Amino acid sequence: MGSSPHINLMAKISSQSGKKLDKVSRDPRTGKAIQERNSYAVSVWRRVKMKLDGRDPDLNKRFSVAEQVEFVLKEARNLDNLSVLYEGWTPWV
Repeated sequence: MGSSPHINLMAKISSQSGKKLDKVSRDPRTGKAIQERNSYAVSVWRRVKMKLDGRDPDLNKRFSVAEQVEFVLKEARNLDNLSVLYEGWTPWV
């Protein structure tokens, strides 16, 4: 009796996925797997880190917490920023 088409399909999928796992880029010196980085994600991460370090408006100056709060409040009240506010934003949800 022949094997089920479902079992054959599962075997084919697992063998194909095994091939993909074997094609990992490795560092030629250490042999460790090299992780590809999403450039946009890295830029967002850097921007968040700058904000947490107090360097958001000016990279060359470190702002105090009070100065950061004042900057954020000023930006939030800026009419130019409010005019481009997303109309579907629902802060109460």
